[in-house]
Amino acid sequence: MTGDRSVTEGKGITMADFSGDPEQTRVYRRFIEEIEMALRAANREIIGKQIPELNKESFSVSPSRSPS
Repeated sequence: MTGDRSVTEGKGITMADFSGDPEQTRVYRRFIEEIEMALRAANREIIGKQIPELNKESFSVSPSRSPS
């Protein structure tokens, strides 16, 4: 990540450790969120380099107009 410490760092947590304990569930969800954030950042960086003109405005779909 970007200098942030992982919530699972040094804890040796595996999928078998999640037995429904609310704290374990919270740690697992945070771990998944960290992975998703890292994937989104990597995707933005890679796609931005490959298609620099792709942005929110150029990707937006305008609403359909009904025939008059």
